[in-house]
Amino acid sequence: MRKVLTLVIISVFIFIFIVINLENIIDFNEIKIKLSRLTFFKKKITKVSVINNNNTSKNYLLRLLNINDNNAFSNYNRNTLKERLGKINEIDDYMFELKEDGHLIIYVTEKKPLMVWINNGKRNYIDNNGSILKYSKVNDQNLIEIFGDKSLINFGKLANFLNNRKNFSDSIKQMEVKNDGSWLFIMKDKKCVNLPTNKLYKVLNIFEDIKKVQFYNNFTYFDMRIYERIYLSNKQCLI
Repeated sequence: MRKVLTLVIISVFIFIFIVINLENIIDFNEIKIKLSRLTFFKKKITKVSVINNNNTSKNYLLRLLNINDNNAFSNYNRNTLKERLGKINEIDDYMFELKEDGHLIIYVTEKKPLMVWINNGKRNYIDNNGSILKYSKVNDQNLIEIFGDKSLINFGKLANFLNNRKNFSDSIKQMEVKNDGSWLFIMKDKKCVNLPTNKLYKVLNIFEDIKKVQFYNNFTYFDMRIYERIYLSNKQCLI
């Protein structure tokens, strides 16, 4: 009996020694974190909600995320979800969370369109990089409407120009990219100005100075396509 008791005591001390040393070798907290992530990957998703998608439809976003139905999404990978959300051009920022009941909630911040490109009567929303935003609806009352052949429009250059000259861009109602390479602007005050894309900023500075002069109100059309020359008229402003 005494031998058995001694053996039990020795076994207990050996077990305690092994556990203490294992704690030094293995980071159990890290294991718990990895297991919790693994649980997220494999947890069944019962419902998907998209919040703040004011201009894009939920179906459009879920299609880009390859979320066709709950069963196909049950083992979805968190990193894959982040990667696909980051590739959606219409989304400027996002975050998501998975509730205990399997409800996946995706919060999005959509890009603000810079302008509206009118092509054969169809309205296309353009971002600051000149890319088309596939919005189903937008409150675009204050957005500039741009007309012209897409092959003639350098959306990146145009977006950069409008962002750099905010005061001028805020006064524009419509614009047209013309075949000769110039840009025709129809202003909110019903004036028109035709500017060359060559030396654009210098010519625009001249136009801004003209707006401060009294005779500006006597004309409706300002043709400045020839550098250092201005043709004034009361021609009707139309695109």
